[in-house]
Amino acid sequence: MSSWSRAIGSLSAGCTRGKGAGLAAGIALVLAAGAAPAMAATAPPERAVTPAAVQVAAANKVLPTPNPPGSTASLLGGVSCPSAASCTAVGEYFAGGGTELTLAEHWNGSAWVIQSTPNPAGATLSLLLGVSCTSARACVAVGTEVTPAGRILPLAERWNGRSWSLIPPAPGGPLAAVSCSSASACTAVGGLGSPLAERWNGSTWTIQPIASLSGATSTTLNGVSCPSATSCLAVGHWVNGGHTLALAERWNGSSWFFELPPDKSSSFNDLSAVSCPAPGACSAVGTFADPITGRTKTLGEFSPGTASWTLTNTPSPGQTHSFLNSVSCATATSCTAIGDFDDIRGTETTLGAFGTGTSWFFGATPTIPFENTFGRGVSCPTVTECILVGSDRNSSGTLVTFAGQAP
Repeated sequence: MSSWSRAIGSLSAGCTRGKGAGLAAGIALVLAAGAAPAMAATAPPERAVTPAAVQVAAANKVLPTPNPPGSTASLLGGVSCPSAASCTAVGEYFAGGGTELTLAEHWNGSAWVIQSTPNPAGATLSLLLGVSCTSARACVAVGTEVTPAGRILPLAERWNGRSWSLIPPAPGGPLAAVSCSSASACTAVGGLGSPLAERWNGSTWTIQPIASLSGATSTTLNGVSCPSATSCLAVGHWVNGGHTLALAERWNGSSWFFELPPDKSSSFNDLSAVSCPAPGACSAVGTFADPITGRTKTLGEFSPGTASWTLTNTPSPGQTHSFLNSVSCATATSCTAIGDFDDIRGTETTLGAFGTGTSWFFGATPTIPFENTFGRGVSCPTVTECILVGSDRNSSGTLVTFAGQAP
């Protein structure tokens, strides 16, 4: 059991904080024409947050992380741990002259080491948002690049155990997240102006058609999890008549179809991440706008199968906002979610939650060396071991990489 922190947006100019907001944190999509109908979820009664007496008691600690030499700002945005002694984290950094470049680091169980990553020739911006590793020798990372002409393109890279190489995706918009059930079976989601799902078979990327949702004016996909080659779940939100509603999109091995998880607000609901340790056990987290107070609060849902969702209460201690930005489930009954909130001083403070498949509890967080620390990704290879990555502002006010571990 463990937990931790939330996200800041891309380092790139004009990008706002959090997945689903801005270029480097999520992808705004416009639904394409399609024939498959949406599936409305059944919503059992909402379950309560368990009292603080069951808080996770773990020996959490901060793990020192390197920053690229000469960088003026850097962050880690996603992490994947096939084992406790092998984690790969990806992100971005600003080099001299303001160019934004890809970043990858590897954890070997005792230290983090920067790995050299390629960048598309001539790109003015290159960043990695998500990564999925099926072993220490097989990882796929995805993100986006911006050309000198301002074109926004998908970006994908592959780790073979020795080096990273570009594996150009099929033409489309930027990619927000990726999940691999094996080294030759990965699904990435994203898009810009229209929804995008791409499948990697170990050698090439292929675009998968995505069904439309009647009444949607736009869609955002933030996260995806594929427990098998024939089962994936992507989450985000869709907009209908000015209302932003929670959305799930499921792959059954041959096609994508929409589901409508229950909402907590009539105005804004967004699922930022999902983790499925098995096809019939998925946990999703995100945010919603409280219709009474106007505060942004955390959102948590569980799905045991197609069109069946349980809406739950999750910790929301913030003065004006509380976020859950990432989730990782080692088993169907052991999930760790991370986020942050603004405390009474107005400082961003880490927020952790532990999910059992039916309820969410407050979770322990590492001791943070500096204020305003943001977690963007979490990966739990076992029920007792999790790695968090993100960024914080050091004593000089510079944005630097950050990682934590539990226990």
